[in-house]
Amino acid sequence: MHTALGESVSELIGRFQELKPFFEVLNATSSLLSIITWLVAIPFLILAWRRSQQVSVRVFGIEATFEQGLEAAAAIGAAAERRAAAGEPAPEIRPAKLARSLERVVAPLKGHGLRGKAVLWVDDRPSNNEFESRALRAFGIAVTLAVDTEPALKELSARKFDLVISDMARPSGNQAGYALLDAMRAAGNKTPILIYSSSNTVEHKREAEGRGASGATNNPQELIEMALAVLARQG
Repeated sequence: MHTALGESVSELIGRFQELKPFFEVLNATSSLLSIITWLVAIPFLILAWRRSQQVSVRVFGIEATFEQGLEAAAAIGAAAERRAAAGEPAPEIRPAKLARSLERVVAPLKGHGLRGKAVLWVDDRPSNNEFESRALRAFGIAVTLAVDTEPALKELSARKFDLVISDMARPSGNQAGYALLDAMRAAGNKTPILIYSSSNTVEHKREAEGRGASGATNNPQELIEMALAVLARQG
């Protein structure tokens, strides 16, 4: 067991350049919490990588390279830490569960290619979503930013997006996320939209879905899972 783990570590170090984005994300989260989190996760990540035979893995049901999944996983952990540091309710991120998502190994068969998919992210503070955006970009998804409803509507009228992610409260209103959703539907735009705000209650989720959203959450891992699922269903 120790020999196998030692070989895994040696192989992982040998591919440092390919895994550089992952280490860059870890470097951006240097607190004791993130260090402990990723020390717990790394053994599972190594195991998943060996089982992947350096081909591909299945992350949240999406076929991807291991490096993509690893960078996305690191970004999700960093996003959770940032939200907790900002005083928001700490999202539950389980390193082992997150890492085991990478163990669902598949042969290089036809998968849901995400490269070329486009997401419009609407938030008056885009820097708050830096790591969540990075998790999506790790899969080759293009992320465009808009800071309020009107700029978002202009972007939507100018080009096609596969998904919209919106916060709820902005300077233009405490329910700006719903205002955007209503304006989109009134214009005949049926692009799926996810609400990413400070609430993760069952009532909030039901309300958002009742208003026509594809989902709502305050949890980075759940957000990425929902976003990838929506994009994968589009083929």
